[in-house]
Amino acid sequence: MGRILVREHPLLIHVKQIYKKTFSIASTLNKQVKNYLRVTVTIIKVFLKFSKFCIMEINLCTECLKELIVLRAIRDVNVPKFLQDDLKLFNGIVSDLFPDIQ
Repeated sequence: MGRILVREHPLLIHVKQIYKKTFSIASTLNKQVKNYLRVTVTIIKVFLKFSKFCIMEINLCTECLKELIVLRAIRDVNVPKFLQDDLKLFNGIVSDLFPDIQ
């Protein structure tokens, strides 16, 4: 019987092939996971920016609603007291105080 060199042993060759395939698969998975993580982080960043935008819009709408309530209260209390000529002046003052609300 002849001796088989360790480098040429069939089991060692098979192990090397399995190692190469496993390393290749692991490398591919690593790249895919990195891409997945990158995409996930990007999605989270976009979501956070959108959430901040929505919160700012809600705060802005709340502020507009407060101004609208104040304006309505001022009109409800004062308009019945004014004469027709005074209403023009009053409406001018109110439009100066609340330019964004009609």
